[in-house]
Amino acid sequence: MRPSGWRQWLKERAAKAGYCSRPTALIIGAQKAGTSALYEVLRQHNSITSASTKEVHFFDRDEWYLTPGSVHTYHSFFPWLFLTPSDGVVFEASPRYLFHPKAAERIYRYDPTVKLIVMLREPAARALSAWTMYHHHFEARIARRHDPRSFREAIEESLAAIDSDDYASDPVSYVKRGLYRQQIDRYLALFPRENLLFLEDRDLRERFEPTVAKICEFLGVRAEALKPTASNTSRVDNKREYDDIIEVLHDFYRPHNIALFEQIGREFNWG
Repeated sequence: MRPSGWRQWLKERAAKAGYCSRPTALIIGAQKAGTSALYEVLRQHNSITSASTKEVHFFDRDEWYLTPGSVHTYHSFFPWLFLTPSDGVVFEASPRYLFHPKAAERIYRYDPTVKLIVMLREPAARALSAWTMYHHHFEARIARRHDPRSFREAIEESLAAIDSDDYASDPVSYVKRGLYRQQIDRYLALFPRENLLFLEDRDLRERFEPTVAKICEFLGVRAEALKPTASNTSRVDNKREYDDIIEVLHDFYRPHNIALFEQIGREFNWG
């Protein structure tokens, strides 16, 4: 969402004149895979500064990205130059960047040296978490995005349309968003492998300190003692009632996960 007000007007004019900070790192996804937790953790670091909002969505909002001069508005989301360490990192986190079919190319044209962090989650669990958000959370907050379908209905329809739907027809895509290998391919076709860091959502929960050290090394900043953040509370009390459709998803994803592990050189315990 584009901010407004005289301060925003001033920052946009400054950005247009070249006086602005620019992101040197992006958390590009995946949705419901711990990007919010990582965003809050990194903001604690003294050499890392963030955009004024977590999800800026510049590279995945076609109407905004294609507007002439829109990059200056994008830059206005980031701190003034005098507030950023000269040897530090500036970042934002928009989880739709991984899934959007044109985001990789747009980011590469913007800065082929940017560091990219990819958070992944077991895709069946990710699908359930996404459905929970659209079905329960958005019912009260954002009615137009509410999904009234049951989890079974949503997954069966998503599986049936797996070969025909695309980003424009179904940006929610409960199942297709979990096909990580195809999405990562778009980035590896453009960026050198060393520009991408692949993490699992459980890394922050179960291996917090070594994971933070790995991220700091990847971003080129000194390691600091950061604090973990609390995870969002699920709106589903009994997840066992979805075991049967979750097993269908496990069977569907198994060969895709194997290909993913070979692609990124790391294997996750996804069952």
